[in-house]
Formats: sequence, structure tokens, C-alpha cells
Amino acid sequence: LNDITIEASLIIISMIFSYVDINEIETISLSLIEKGLNSKSQSTRSAALSYGLYYANMIQTEEGNQLLSQYIDCGIQLISDIVKENDESSLEYLKELVKAFQVLLDQEPEVDTDKIVSACLELTREYYFSDYGDMEKRTSILRKLLGGIGENVAIDTPFHCDYGKNIFLGNDVIINMNCTFVDNKTIRIGDRVLIASNVQIYTSSHPVLPMERLVPDWRERQTTFFRTYARPIEIENNVWIGGGCILLPGVTIGENSVIGAGSVVNRPIPANCVAVGNPCRVIRHFDTDKERRLHEI
Repeated sequence: LNDITIEASLIIISMIFSYVDINEIETISLSLIEKGLNSKSQSTRSAALSYGLYYANMIQTEEGNQLLSQYIDCGIQLISDIVKENDESSLEYLKELVKAFQVLLDQEPEVDTDKIVSACLELTREYYFSDYGDMEKRTSILRKLLGGIGENVAIDTPFHCDYGKNIFLGNDVIINMNCTFVDNKTIRIGDRVLIASNVQIYTSSHPVLPMERLVPDWRERQTTFFRTYARPIEIENNVWIGGGCILLPGVTIGENSVIGAGSVVNRPIPANCVAVGNPCRVIRHFDTDKERRLHEI
């Protein structure tokens, strides 16, 4: 397909999007978006991103979250390319991208947020005042509060979260006292994970520029006066998060890795390493099999 055909197809499919089952256009949508993003034409890439952001945000699944994260990264790269060229025609594409991100930020899920948050607060309060020795009752509360929970999970109090249902814990997980999980998007934690005290995990954030962050006509639109976006966070198996760490939207902590106390994680951390600092950086890589053999010796 040439660029003109791709752009025309994206326009047509975006027009019929609301009138068909999303599953019926999944294959053609993903194909057109991929071809458009790989184009050398900034116009075609902009069109593909505009539709891609809209499409991914409408899929309320883990796959949709992953696509959204991928397309946002592509958008940032395209904006960077446009700014480098700095000619008048390229700046027009930049305006179109800003509009696409604006639409994305303005979209809100059709859920009763107040009801969900209220139920979450009631359950965290009940958990806080429950008998520490009554593990059966405490586990029962956590199963109501969280989206998923494995075996042998211990969460100390106080524990704070926004929704609860967006938090998924594996087996053998310890979350120490006074941790805060802002779970506007999915927080997925694997098996055999240690999370020390005062760890803060934020899936949500706000645009940096005031003109993007603030909503001028928020009263008329009956919304908040600010815009929020969210990206999922994943902590893989065998990870240890040190005390006082902060995890920012969209990061992944790779399997077996250790995050030093007080670190601010603003980018993905690979598997099998130690990372520390603000911003968090890898200071040591290790091979788990080699480390295990040395320990046995």
C-alpha cells in the first residue's frame, strides 16, 4: 500500500469505528497502523498515530494498554523528528499530533469512579482494623479488594490504593507497611516479590505543560479542571524493591532485579541487575545461575 492509500483507509476506518464490532476491524486496524508507523511520510505516520491512540484507548484490555504505551512512545519519537526538521509543513503535522493526544487525554472510561473508590476505601479501612492474627479474614478482605491475589501474600498496614481492582499479585509476595499504589491502570506483581516499607507506585500522571494539563472549560464539560493519563506498571518474578522507592507510570522491573532504597524509577529496568538512584540507573548486572553456584561453593 502507498501512503495515500494508507491515509485514506485510516480515515474511512475511523469513520465507521463507532458503528461496527471492534473485533471485526481488529486485523485491518492493526495492519494499517503498523504500515503507517513504518512509513517515511510524516503525514502518514501522524495519521496512523492519531487512529492508533484512539483505537488502543478504546480496547479495555491488557493488550490495549500495551498498544497504547507503544503508540505513545512512537508519538514522542515522531514529535522529536518533527521538531528537528523545524519547517512549516512539518509543524502542521505536529499540530495534528497534539490534537490526537488531546483527544486521548479527554477520553474518560464510562465507570462510576466515585463508587469504586468509595468501596476501595471501605475495604482498606476494614483491612487496617482487622485482627492481625486472623489471616483468614484478612485474606478474604484482600480478595475483595484486589483484582487478583496468589497464595502466601502478606500486606502490612497501613496500605493505600485508589481502586484495588487494578492490582494483581502473584504467589509469595510481601508488601511492607505504609505502601501506596495509585492504580488508575494495572499494577501487576509476579511471584516471590519483596516490597519494603514506604514504596510508592504511581500509574497515573499529568501533562507537563500547563496548557495541556489544565482544562479551561471544565465546569461546562462537568469534569475535573486538570487532565490525567495512566500507564501500567509491572514487577516481574523474584524482584526486591527497597524502602522508600518510587515507581513512575509505565515502568517494568525485570525478573530477579533489585531496586535500591530511595530510588526513583522513571524508565524500565532490565532483568538480573541492581539499580539505584534518582533517576534510577543500573550499577551492576549479574547472572543468577553463576551467583547461585558461587553461593553453593
